[in-house]
Amino acid sequence: MDLVISTSAGKPIYEQLKEQIKDKIISGELEPGYALPSMRDLAKELKVSLITTKRAYQDLEAEGFIVSAVGRGSFVSSTDIRLLSEYKLKEMEDNLRRAARQAKLCKVGLEELQEVLSMIYKEDERWRRGSR
Repeated sequence: MDLVISTSAGKPIYEQLKEQIKDKIISGELEPGYALPSMRDLAKELKVSLITTKRAYQDLEAEGFIVSAVGRGSFVSSTDIRLLSEYKLKEMEDNLRRAARQAKLCKVGLEELQEVLSMIYKEDERWRRGSR
């Protein structure tokens, strides 16, 4: 499982892990029943604290994305992917709402905001193609 952490991202590492795993589940890259690496193995692989991976897994379990069984490990939940996708769509709408408010405060018009969004979207597509 390819996960990338950044110490300069301005986000706690456990949250970066949680979001990346969540995205892989929602996209279908990690299917229901998929066995996640143990917390200890993931911490070792990423060179982070066991507490960090434990927190990410606990949050994912609390949100219904994974299930854990003592002695067996952690697995992708069989939760309805449509519900998970809806969660991500809501998160996206909230982020866009914040961006629109910020644009209004800075006197940026809708057309310019759409151009910026289009540019960011295309840059992200190029980045994703280059990183695979």
